[in-house]
Amino acid sequence: MSINIGNKNTFSGIVNIGDGAVLKAREFSQEFNTPEKLLDLLGFELEKNYTKNDKEEIIKQYQIFKEEVLKPEDKRNSPILSKAIEYVKKGFSFIADGSSIAGLILSILALLK
Repeated sequence: MSINIGNKNTFSGIVNIGDGAVLKAREFSQEFNTPEKLLDLLGFELEKNYTKNDKEEIIKQYQIFKEEVLKPEDKRNSPILSKAIEYVKKGFSFIADGSSIAGLILSILALLK
């Protein structure tokens, strides 16, 4: 199966590719057009790569962090968000060496202090 998409065109949809398939792309970019999608990606990165004993609490606090960040600024609970940020920073600090995304988020979280 072959799909050709010309320059500057957008493909939107799902493509199922069988085992052993190869995807080749030049100058490929992917957009995360909502904060929620980006936060989902970061949560997945944390779940996949954080291996310490307190993983369950780190993931729980990440979910709280995500919920608070997605609220309008005037509706956020600052004490809850501050507590969650500390856990999130700990999680991303641990995985930052193996993940460029985690390193970026750790840098961003440092600016929130």
